Amino acid sequence: MLLAGTADARGFRQWQEVGRSVSKGAKATYILAPVRKRVKRKAGRDLGEPEEEFADVLVGFMPVPVFRFEDTQGQPLPIYQPRDPPPLVEVAARFGMRVQYESLAPGVYGATDHVSKTILLATEDHDVFFHELAHSIHRSFEPKTGHGQEPEAETIAQLVAATLARLYGRPADNFSWSYIAAYAASNNPQQVGRMCMRVLDRTKKVLDLIYPTT
Repeated sequence: MLLAGTADARGFRQWQEVGRSVSKGAKATYILAPVRKRVKRKAGRDLGEPEEEFADVLVGFMPVPVFRFEDTQGQPLPIYQPRDPPPLVEVAARFGMRVQYESLAPGVYGATDHVSKTILLATEDHDVFFHELAHSIHRSFEPKTGHGQEPEAETIAQLVAATLARLYGRPADNFSWSYIAAYAASNNPQQVGRMCMRVLDRTKKVLDLIYPTT
């Protein structure tokens, strides 16, 4: 799903069930689906169970084609609305990013899809949104060149998030320290400080773009 650049992919009929159709020429992405077989198995007579009963047994997996939401058209899907929307949602819109709430992988609470221009959130914590918003703005003037998470980019995003969290009365200092220390590969204050100083100018640029003076 991540490699295909989407957060929602379903089969042809599954899209039809929610009032959407797959666009002509769209290419499928294949996922592995379990293949189960109903078989008879003998039960222990001493337990008072029937001599034979049926059981579902996993016998393997098979590729199943699914299509990205971005390759469908039709009725809009229901959108989860947070009880307490984070501040600065309008800034995300200003940079062409839409904010979407949905379930993500275990342990992942936020992600930024620069291809579909979407900030994905699996929590209503404001600092997670601030972090992903910072990523979006940072990449508007310094495009990503590789794959995976980059220590300096993550530090920029969390410094911005920590600053915004304080401005809006929800400090996240302890988490921010642990997060940046992990990317600095050290708990030594000097090492963490050096990491922060290396990205301070770009962090300021992100904040200047959030709060333009002109």
